[in-house]
Amino acid sequence: MFGKKEKNTTVNQPVITARIETMPVAFYAGADPVIYHEPAEKAKISPAQVTAPTPVSPLPAKKPLSPPLRQASSTSPSDAANKEKIALQKPPAASKKSIFIIAAFIFILFLAGIVYYVFFAKSALPSPVSSTNETTTFKPSPVVTPPIVTTTLPVEIATTTVSSTPLLRGGGTLTLPHIAYAPAKDDDGDSLTNAEEEVFQTDPEVYDMDNDGYYDGQEVANLYNPKGIAPQKIIDSGLVKEYINPSYQYRFYYPASWRVDPVADDLKDILVSADSGDYMEIRVFPKDAALSFADWFGATLPNESFSSFLPFQNRFQVTAYKRTDAQVGFFETPTAIYSIVYFYGEQEKNAFPHIMNVLLQSFRTSKNGFELPVQVILPGVVSSTFVSSSPVSIISTSTPTTTIPTTTTSPDENI
Repeated sequence: MFGKKEKNTTVNQPVITARIETMPVAFYAGADPVIYHEPAEKAKISPAQVTAPTPVSPLPAKKPLSPPLRQASSTSPSDAANKEKIALQKPPAASKKSIFIIAAFIFILFLAGIVYYVFFAKSALPSPVSSTNETTTFKPSPVVTPPIVTTTLPVEIATTTVSSTPLLRGGGTLTLPHIAYAPAKDDDGDSLTNAEEEVFQTDPEVYDMDNDGYYDGQEVANLYNPKGIAPQKIIDSGLVKEYINPSYQYRFYYPASWRVDPVADDLKDILVSADSGDYMEIRVFPKDAALSFADWFGATLPNESFSSFLPFQNRFQVTAYKRTDAQVGFFETPTAIYSIVYFYGEQEKNAFPHIMNVLLQSFRTSKNGFELPVQVILPGVVSSTFVSSSPVSIISTSTPTTTIPTTTTSPDENI
């Protein structure tokens, strides 16, 4: 290579004249071709000649070996093995036909699957939801919303009644609330509940807000101002207002922060309501002049006990009937009965007993001309009167001589 002459490394070896037998290619990998069975028998080759050839001495690595001797037959074993191998590699004609049939069957199944998906399976799938704002073909069923009815009346609160007749707020059959509800909280023990202290703008922790010697609940029960000595009447304090029914001319006091609503245009039914859901209902019932109140009560409220109602005279000297728990009151004229009923709110507590008492103490079927007297100032109490818009202090040192009508609410609340 590259101009240099290669050295002859061939070593002269003596010619081997021994006969060497080699295993034909067809017998490799454990093969036993049938084609060699018959010649082996004809040649009558001994097992020693086939399985145990004459050993030879090792030859140099680069010494070419003499080719194996071939049998004298016209077709050598190696040629027959090659032909057999080629024959095995070529599939028969029948195999090609089977492969074609299987391929055609698979193709037909594929076409059938496409047809089924296009015409059947795809139509059964729901339409995809578009991510854009475009309207899809699937629209939800319209929701029918009932119309909102607005009213000026407060929300109806269900109450437990003694009567078997259901409660119909604002008209219908007259029913009375249960008699056994618990009283509301009163922190300072002045007979006004904490809820009433807020209505009358007094301190829930102060027993006598104006230091006039009368505790706050006592003054409210007698229709006087609990938060100031002058003006002494509660109607003059701005804490309450007076309602006059334009159809029936009855009148009463109610808190200025509450509301009064007629149930119907005939004004036979009036509701006085707080934001808490508590309300007082005032109703008018026509009555035969020859019928007594007891007879009317028995015919109208057969499930109620008449013995639980006691007569009393309010601050305007009007005689009426009041239930022992002060939640129900009746006023009578020859031709009508006026009922005042207190219905509790959501907490089902007697939160406004003195406000109910204000309605009972101030109710009049008509203007009777009676004026509530001025509150008596106790000895040693500093009072204020207004003269020409200038306050003047007056100290009372004598025992008052003014006669003040009393109420029958409770002995300790009389002024």
